[in-house]
Amino acid sequence: MRHVALITGLVASAIAAGAQKPSQKIERGWPLDMDGAVRIHNYNGSVVVTGWDKDSVAVTAVIGGKMGLFGGGGRRGVKFGLESASDQTAPVADFTVFVPSRARLSVRGAATMIEIRNFAGTVDASALSGRVRISGSVTEITAETMDGDLEVESSPAYFRGKTATGRITWTGSSDDASLNTVSGAITVTSSTLHRARFESISGDVKFTGTIKPDGRVTLDSHGGDVSATLARDARAEVTIDAPKGNVLGTEFVRPAGKALQYASVPHSGSSGTTRTADLVLRSFKGRVSVAQP
Repeated sequence: MRHVALITGLVASAIAAGAQKPSQKIERGWPLDMDGAVRIHNYNGSVVVTGWDKDSVAVTAVIGGKMGLFGGGGRRGVKFGLESASDQTAPVADFTVFVPSRARLSVRGAATMIEIRNFAGTVDASALSGRVRISGSVTEITAETMDGDLEVESSPAYFRGKTATGRITWTGSSDDASLNTVSGAITVTSSTLHRARFESISGDVKFTGTIKPDGRVTLDSHGGDVSATLARDARAEVTIDAPKGNVLGTEFVRPAGKALQYASVPHSGSSGTTRTADLVLRSFKGRVSVAQP
């Protein structure tokens, strides 16, 4: 019996070794205008994109197996990816890509880690279970990952971010931002905002920064805690809708039948005619806090 078990184990190992297809390395390149469009598809693996000051696209793909890399286009647009028709048949592939730093970039993945760095164009990135990380002087961002984390270090004029279970972490500023997650936490730091809305159903929502005069920022969570730490020079009218919390050092518990709490965050150096921002914090079950150094 021991000999039979040994032979069976060796056969299984041989089958497994045969099933592990050797990887291949493919290098491709295309000319592209500095503000041209780039679309990348990789269902399984990673895509790392770096902006550079060249009017061309260069990709190095390490692909598990013998599946090919499709690609083509002209100076106004380039598209490339694996020849697999879906994420069910796609092998693991790792893309290292250089694109013009001011291009219009679109990346699509499934179980894919996406990283975009040193980039100053527009970004549209989505994955199902991979992390998405974006940094640089990006002008517009639309990013989504269902079960991965979304991490952004940039100050786009326009920003839309979404996850299901993943966390959203953003360091930067924007005039128009909206972040949404189902169960993940949202953390926004060192920001100057004008119009922004951050929402999580069950996760915590945290904001640290300042709001432009005449701006409006809303922090909303159904079951999580909501907190705002405003910069010393911030001036805002605050509206609170929560069962309990702390506003500028004062604890409160919402009386029965009363829905809202109000407070002002004065700026000692401002005149009475200076326009103030609106800050709205809501939590159906959680605790709300507003602080200022």
